[in-house]
Amino acid sequence: MVARMKIRGTRRLFNMELNIFASMILIFTNAPGRSAFNRVERRMAPLSKALAGLILPYDHFGNHIDSSGNTIDKDLEIKNFEHAGTVLADIWSEMVLDGHPVVAKYVPPNEDLPDVTEMPQRWYADHVRESQYMFQVVKCDNLNCCSPRRSNLHQIMYQRFLPAPFPFCQDPFGFPEDSSEAKFPAFLIRQSLSLRPDSYKYKEIPYDLYCPSVRDEIDGRTCQDCGLYSNSKTSLQAHRRDLHSKGLDPSARVRPLNVLARRPGEYLCRLLGDSDAEWIDVESIDDPGYSVETENASDEGAPIINNLQTWMENGASLVDDDVA
Repeated sequence: MVARMKIRGTRRLFNMELNIFASMILIFTNAPGRSAFNRVERRMAPLSKALAGLILPYDHFGNHIDSSGNTIDKDLEIKNFEHAGTVLADIWSEMVLDGHPVVAKYVPPNEDLPDVTEMPQRWYADHVRESQYMFQVVKCDNLNCCSPRRSNLHQIMYQRFLPAPFPFCQDPFGFPEDSSEAKFPAFLIRQSLSLRPDSYKYKEIPYDLYCPSVRDEIDGRTCQDCGLYSNSKTSLQAHRRDLHSKGLDPSARVRPLNVLARRPGEYLCRLLGDSDAEWIDVESIDDPGYSVETENASDEGAPIINNLQTWMENGASLVDDDVA
């Protein structure tokens, strides 16, 4: 499943960071197959190591499941789960990573979290650029909006935002029609060239224009009114609704192959011809009556393990051979 940058409820934080600290904020995610280099996953390794040998009893406050592993007491299940979560939080809160203390806290389900006042779409369009694997937030030149820059970065990046990579060839001089074998010049070389790929349809060249996995989706993610590129149709619809007063085009509704998960107002959908999964507003789905698909679901329940050593000696395994 392709990773996509999805920033939710953080525009207020970015505005504060821009005014106090940074001239630019860049957030990256790794492409598929590169998870070994994912900084977040690498930071999770010490947390997993701290749990080595830890056994969390499932029935700390009493047994909430029957002999088949099915829940028979929801309230007791929540209490047992809270105990396990609190133990994990206490262990992790004692750790220090790279000189920084770890702060972990168990959050009960359905707890009311503080509302975050998001910046309006106009601010978002002026300060943010989205792409499949990167998220940019950059100060503007209006001192009534952003504090003065603390660096001379804008003298190098005269476009304000990190420019899109594009292929180039010397013989023949120009942009190759087939970019699969072309070379992409370095950042400073691209900045020194006055040539740019044809971008009349866009406000600026989309950073994903030459990304093979999403190139066919560029036009569908680009605003027809102002040419701004978004990394998802959901983000584009919010932009068009708030900035251009455009309601949802009925023809733009999507019919997903399946729905993988739900959250308030959105479904995680897998679309036809796309291995990616995307959070899409319910109002954008052609038939919002989808049920959530569960892969490899089983009605047999979870195995009850009273003694792990005896259970393993009897030939049981933690992972089915068919699944491994």
